[in-house]
Amino acid sequence: SRRPETARLDPSPSYPRTPNGDIIRPTMPEPASAHRSRDACEKSGLDSLLRLENVPSTVSVADMIGKMPTLRSRISRGDSEALWRSALNRACDLLERISRPEMTANETQRFNQAVAAARQTAGAPAPPYRDARGALPPSCADRLRDWIHDAKLKKLPNHETRGHMADDLARYLFAAAFAKAKKRSPHASHFPDDLAPEHANWSTGKFGDRFRVQLADDPSSTVTSHISKDGHYYIHPDPGQCRSLTVREAARLQTFPDNYFFHGPRTQQYVQVGNAVPPFLARQIAARVWEVSERLCRSPEQAPDRSEGRHRDQRQATQVAVPEMAGVR
Repeated sequence: SRRPETARLDPSPSYPRTPNGDIIRPTMPEPASAHRSRDACEKSGLDSLLRLENVPSTVSVADMIGKMPTLRSRISRGDSEALWRSALNRACDLLERISRPEMTANETQRFNQAVAAARQTAGAPAPPYRDARGALPPSCADRLRDWIHDAKLKKLPNHETRGHMADDLARYLFAAAFAKAKKRSPHASHFPDDLAPEHANWSTGKFGDRFRVQLADDPSSTVTSHISKDGHYYIHPDPGQCRSLTVREAARLQTFPDNYFFHGPRTQQYVQVGNAVPPFLARQIAARVWEVSERLCRSPEQAPDRSEGRHRDQRQATQVAVPEMAGVR
């Protein structure tokens, strides 16, 4: 017997289009409840409390991890200091041979200096791959430094490098040296053929930013749980270290305090960091919610005098003591 044909639903409604073919989607009116909520906040003076404090400048990757001690990368199979040193020297040899026609003279000089720094690291006593302490530089904002740093720690927890394939060390070194030269991460098209990975889609351009450096002088990119799969999107900006970020470095970029310990296998530690809301941001939101809750719960005779206007409310909002959050400090 013949099956009846089922009706097919058009997944995209027939919206009107512009002359260029772009869809003109209808604008949805704002719910009346949203109008009432906003008006109530403005009349009560709460709208100023719901705004987070503006900061004069951004925080860079160097502000967060720039003063952490040097760690050596590790080799995924049969790791040893000798194997690491040999892999790093081979990477330097390869990068010294390749041509860089797309770079200016100054960029070429910075690239060569980065490779020379890696060569110097390979020739010096091998740095550890874990169990190190790490301060925060003076350029880090005081409030953020006080939030993250714990002087009582004798070493940083969860601060151990992951293992990398020897070929990836050369790609990481190229990417970090390119970033030093160009002030940006390389695209797949910038990699020499000798460093091209055996990926079917490498030359298609679909994943052109597969190897991404966290630029020292810029804010970090968003730390996501993808960091648990590999470190290609989170390459350390120091060419001499030639590795991806540790769990602790990623946690610092997410503003986790240094005394926050991540349990479980390292892969799951990366997942916890990548899935988290930045704690320093969460604390600021909690401070605003706490103040608004206190304001709404006050009795009429306890209500503050708003004769000085909204600026007085803003000053009070910055002086509210917020209880410390369990598990964070």
